[in-house]
Amino acid sequence: MVITQNGEAKMVIMGVEEYDRLQGALALLKIIQLSEADVREGRTIPEAEVFRRIEDIIDEAQSARKQKGP
Repeated sequence: MVITQNGEAKMVIMGVEEYDRLQGALALLKIIQLSEADVREGRTIPEAEVFRRIEDIIDEAQSARKQKGP
């Protein structure tokens, strides 16, 4: 719902669900904007390196779990 004053839109009233969807969309757009800036500035990691790091983390967690025992 748009509230006008002297023929100009002055305020918007919306439901909570619609507001939450809008906030989610804005948050996603902000993430995309930050990601694009990272790419432009060369702040990226090659895909193979990302997966290697993930595998290392998993391996370390599995080793720690085995050392603890049941």
